[in-house]
Amino acid sequence: MAKKVAKPKEAPAPESGAGDLAILHPDITLPLAGRTVTVQEYRFVPGMSVRLKGKPFVDALRGQIESGSALTEDILDVLAAHAELVRELILDAIAGAGQEPARAGWAEWIEGLGGADGEQLLLVWWSVCGPFFLQQAVRRIGQQIQLRADLARLAGATSTPASPLPGTATPTTSAQTARSAS
Repeated sequence: MAKKVAKPKEAPAPESGAGDLAILHPDITLPLAGRTVTVQEYRFVPGMSVRLKGKPFVDALRGQIESGSALTEDILDVLAAHAELVRELILDAIAGAGQEPARAGWAEWIEGLGGADGEQLLLVWWSVCGPFFLQQAVRRIGQQIQLRADLARLAGATSTPASPLPGTATPTTSAQTARSAS
């Protein structure tokens, strides 16, 4: 005998576009060492100066990726090798968020962070701003590969053999032509 079963309730549909802003601007705000800190993805115009400032870091990152070892710990080693520059890049991401106190105050605050808080700030900054640097490094690797392929193709054999220089070819007689045809 059949039983009537109640229709299951449908979960409400997620709001359309709810995560779009987070995708466009993946800024993160977190409480850290007595302050509320916002780490902001570099916007276009400030990002151009960050790009120039961060080039030595991008070059080192590219080298690490090309070596075939780009584990998180390897990336952290590259960050540590460029600690002063990374501190400046973090300050750019914090100062870009329009936070108070001024940049000098944030620099002193970062210097005073303990190990765990400092690492948390570094990892949050990398999760927000790391793609900015990784894209540059990966693009450069791709362009280098393409350039090598183009140069190899250009250095290959020509499509037709070279013609003899004028006046150097030996004329053929009709008798030679007839002999080679038979």
